[in-house]
Amino acid sequence: MTDLFAAFKACLPTQWPVFDGAVVKADGAPYGPDELPKPPWLFVRFPAPDVLDRALSGDVHGLLVEGEVLCYHSDAFAVRALADRTVAALDGSRLVVPGWQFGRVAVDSVDGPGQDRDVKFAGGSHPQVVGIDFSFVASKEAP
Repeated sequence: MTDLFAAFKACLPTQWPVFDGAVVKADGAPYGPDELPKPPWLFVRFPAPDVLDRALSGDVHGLLVEGEVLCYHSDAFAVRALADRTVAALDGSRLVVPGWQFGRVAVDSVDGPGQDRDVKFAGGSHPQVVGIDFSFVASKEAP
C-alpha cells in the first residue's frame, strides 16, 4: 500500500505540500490550532483498495482504488486554479509500481469550491476547498 500511495503522489503536482491522513509538520509533529500551513496544499484520502480478483492461493491480483484529493487555498478563485492544475496532472495519468499494471487514473467528479468549516486559520478564517474524486484499477503482472 505504501508503494501504491507513493506512486499516486508522484502523479500530483509537486510544487505544493501533499498530506495523507493528517496535516502535520515535516518532522511529523501536529500543527497547533492556530498554526496551519500556509495554503495552498493538497490532502489525499486514500482508503484501502477494493479487491477485484484473487488467485486460488488467496493472493490479490486485481484492485479498484477510489479516493479523493482535497485542494485547499485561501479564496475561491485560487482554489479553483489549484484544482484545475491538480485535475490536469491527475486525469489520465498512469501509476508505476514494479509487478503491477495500472489503468489510467480517472477523475470521476469535482466538487466545490466551498468553505471547510472544520479547518480554521489563525485569525478565524476558513480555507476554501475543492474535492476531486478519483479512481483507477490495478492488476498484478504474471510472474
